[in-house]
Amino acid sequence: MPSLREIQSAFGAALTGDAERGILPWIASAGVDPARRLSIYRNNVFANYRSTLGQVFPVVARLVGPDFFRRTAGSYIAQCPSQCGDLNRYGERFPGFLAGYRPAAALPYLPDVARLEWLIEESFQAADHPPLAIERLARIDPEDYLGLRIRVHPACRLFHSPYPVRRIWRVNQPDWQGEPDVDLSEHAEWLLVRREGFEVRVETVSPAEFALLAGLSCGDSLGAALEAASRGDAAVDLADVSARHVAGQTMVDVVASPHGGA
Repeated sequence: MPSLREIQSAFGAALTGDAERGILPWIASAGVDPARRLSIYRNNVFANYRSTLGQVFPVVARLVGPDFFRRTAGSYIAQCPSQCGDLNRYGERFPGFLAGYRPAAALPYLPDVARLEWLIEESFQAADHPPLAIERLARIDPEDYLGLRIRVHPACRLFHSPYPVRRIWRVNQPDWQGEPDVDLSEHAEWLLVRREGFEVRVETVSPAEFALLAGLSCGDSLGAALEAASRGDAAVDLADVSARHVAGQTMVDVVASPHGGA
């Protein structure tokens, strides 16, 4: 007789795949065919996961239509079963799945749209953080500024795409009133996803800003991040950029200084 863990594992596999034969002998009939009982659970699982994916990826669903999205979600559920008890994490692998999903190959921008929507979901679910206390900077010798490590708000996400994904995402919002057309030959986009209150904003930033925030997010010193940003655009006013991101609460904390004075 299999162990309880083996039965539970077989049951879980049967819910999202075709491996039902191994679990059917261990399902009590109670007047209902075991395969029928299993199908009830399976239908509920697929319905819950499809609903979750539809809520997280509404633009993807709109771009492909309800029938195509239903089939795509079904394939994803079968091939990528949940690995976490938190339903909010279930769509994490969906953009990567779309990148290899042959029926969607005619829409090469679709995986990036899904990536943007997943970053929006991550931003919404991320922890909050108080703004940077300016008085902390006032206590630091300006000569030490370049050695500081600045923390980026935990709800901020950065995304670069060769497609105009922000435009695609924006024109597919329920409140969009402008022209719906999208020119896929438009330039690539560098995006900052950030949360303001309970609203997630998707903003276009310059390559220099992107490099600055990416460096800080990776733990680089302010000096190293500024140097990387200047390589992207030597003419950009990085002092102004930094001040705006402090005021906008993208930069929220001083993690360390060379002399521990932060």
